[in-house]
Formats: sequence, C-alpha cells, structure tokens
Amino acid sequence: FCYNDYGISVDEPIQRKHSLVNYKHVNSCVGREIRRLKKEKNLADYANKYYGVFLQFPLVIIEDINKFSMQKRDIFLLRHLYTFLICFIGYVFFYFTIRKIFSSDYLALLGVLLVFLYPRFFAHQFYNIKDMLFVAMFMISLWAVVMLVENRNKMKWAAVLGTISFTDNFNSVFA
Repeated sequence: FCYNDYGISVDEPIQRKHSLVNYKHVNSCVGREIRRLKKEKNLADYANKYYGVFLQFPLVIIEDINKFSMQKRDIFLLRHLYTFLICFIGYVFFYFTIRKIFSSDYLALLGVLLVFLYPRFFAHQFYNIKDMLFVAMFMISLWAVVMLVENRNKMKWAAVLGTISFTDNFNSVFA
C-alpha cells in the first residue's frame, strides 16, 4: 500500500532510458519501428549499451501497449509497484529456502522478516530497480540450489536453476 509514497530517485529516469534504448533496438531487429522512440539513441551509439535491462522489459512493453502515452508519474509508480512485487516474490522463495534448510516455519518467517524489515531494503524495494531485482532473483536462485541439492537425480531442478540463473545473469551481467 505504500509503493506510491516514494518519490523518484535520481537513478530511475536513467534506468528507464536504458530500457527504452534497448527496447528500441530489440524492436528494430525484428523490423518494427516505434515512432515514439525515434528520439532515443540507437544502441550502437549509446554509452551504456551493455547495461542489462531484461527484467525491466515488461514495464516498457506495458508502456508500448499504452502507446507511450502514460503520464510520467504513472510510469514511475508502475515501476515502483513492479519492483516491490518482484521483491515480494523473492521473499516468498527465501521463506521456502529457509524453511527447507532449518525445517522450521518460525525461523523461516523470522529470516524473511529480518530481511524485509531492514530499513534500507524496505525503502529500496520500491525504487531501486537494478539492485533489488538482482537480490530477489538471487533469493529465487538460492531456493533452486537447495532444491537441486536435495533432488540430485532430477534434471528438472538443474533446468530450473539454469533458467533462473540465466535470467539473473542476463539482466545484470554488464551492470
């Protein structure tokens, strides 16, 4: 309920620009030109072209569906909500990881609460789209590692871990 209580950090417009430039490039590769993104630099000329934005693409797709006509405030509030939801999913997986390791619901809940209520994490999970998405994906990766170790003979868990790790690395490998 408090995702809209946070203002826009200095880094947020820059992160959005990274994702718009990359989205323009991906669309140009498939032969789609987006007129509203004409003013954005081409990826080849962009100084931060190696910055990973994979996990930010759903937000740009939502903007594209709305023909890039959303108000700036709505764009950044959507980004705050999205960042929080991904972090929340990470906390759920962190809970299952701790519960699996310690076989205790109480310790799992305590562990998640310690991370969730840590003031710096709590604030950053609304507006720090690059670092907090990495932390959330790392928590999900921890769960996949525990499941893989517990089920050594199941290739399914190796594939799950590989997919999660690829997503996380694809997003932040050059960050």
